[in-house]
Amino acid sequence: MWTARLAQWALPEAYSTGYCSSSNALTGGSCGPNLDASCTATWALNAYNLKLTNQGGICVNGTDLVGFDSSVDPTQSYCPMLNVTESVYAHCLSLMVKNASVLYDVLSPGIALEDDDYTVNILKHTAL
Repeated sequence: MWTARLAQWALPEAYSTGYCSSSNALTGGSCGPNLDASCTATWALNAYNLKLTNQGGICVNGTDLVGFDSSVDPTQSYCPMLNVTESVYAHCLSLMVKNASVLYDVLSPGIALEDDDYTVNILKHTAL
């Protein structure tokens, strides 16, 4: 779940997700794009039919994005995606930890951090 919230946190304010708003109690406006342009999420086709925001999910109908992105199909749904390299991903997650700690604490208490309590320790997973 925290990876989905990280993608939401990385959406620009124009999409009205709330995390970039200075009145947001969890972030105080400290969202990805406001802190570092490389931490900006985009929209990806909802290929796995994940839940929409009105169902408690994070994905939206294409009709909600038409005014922002002319390439979307209004008959499809889309989900936020932070499509970056592993090192940029770790950097963005570290920014969320440091600047939106309440959001991080609520969503991600199990993420391993380095001794400085901000730098994310990216763990490698292998098949058993």
